[in-house]
Amino acid sequence: MITEYQNEYREVGTVYYDAVHFIASQFSTPAEIDAWAPLPRVFSQWKVRCEAKRPFLYKVGQRVGGFLELDADGHIGAHCSASGHPQTAAPLLDHAIAVARATGTVRALFVETDVSLLSLYRKFGFKFVEAAPVSLPGHRFAAIRMCKFL
Repeated sequence: MITEYQNEYREVGTVYYDAVHFIASQFSTPAEIDAWAPLPRVFSQWKVRCEAKRPFLYKVGQRVGGFLELDADGHIGAHCSASGHPQTAAPLLDHAIAVARATGTVRALFVETDVSLLSLYRKFGFKFVEAAPVSLPGHRFAAIRMCKFL
C-alpha cells in the first residue's frame, strides 16, 4: 500500500542506508558506499529531508518497504526499496507518474539513476538523456539522466 509521509523519517532513512549498503555493495567500493550513506546514521538529517520532500511510502504491513521522492518540478529524487522488498520500486514509480499527471502542471519526469534502477525506468518509458556523473567529496559516480514526457 502506498501512503503519504507521516513522520516515518527513521524508517525512510533506514531503508535508504540499507539499500545503499546492500544493493550498491554489488557494484561499488566500500569507500563509495560510505560516501553515499556514511555511518553512523544521522536521522536528524532524514527528518529535515523528509519534511521537505514528503516522499511516497510503500508500506509492507506497518513498515516502510520503500520510498520515492517526487519534487514539484517533476524531478525524482531518492527511490529506494528495503532489502527483501524489491517489489516496492515499480508501484512507487507508477504512483509518482500518476500523481504527476494528475497535477496537470508537470510536463515531464526526470531522474538521475545508476544501474540498479535503469531497467525499471526504461520499462516505464523513461529515455536516456545524458550521462550525468555525480560528485561527492573524494568520489565521482556514474549516473544516467533519464526523462519521461507525460
